[in-house]
Amino acid sequence: MWFVVSVCVLQNSKFRLLQRVDDMKSQMNWDQQALQAWLEESARKDEDAMIIEKYSRQDELKIKVVVLKLSHFVVVCYQR
Repeated sequence: MWFVVSVCVLQNSKFRLLQRVDDMKSQMNWDQQALQAWLEESARKDEDAMIIEKYSRQDELKIKVVVLKLSHFVVVCYQR
């Protein structure tokens, strides 16, 4: 009789441990999915930042050209 009880206790322990392992696997899978989603979002943000930087440099160059042209026109106007 005690042997049957011991087997039942061991089976219950095994079942609970297997449940915990499954729970941990599920948690790890969720964590992996969350990490993957975060990495994808981070890559998109990096790409967006690079695009913004590219357009900022282009805008700065355009502003410099306009300022130079304006300076030239001011000089020409004062010379007349």
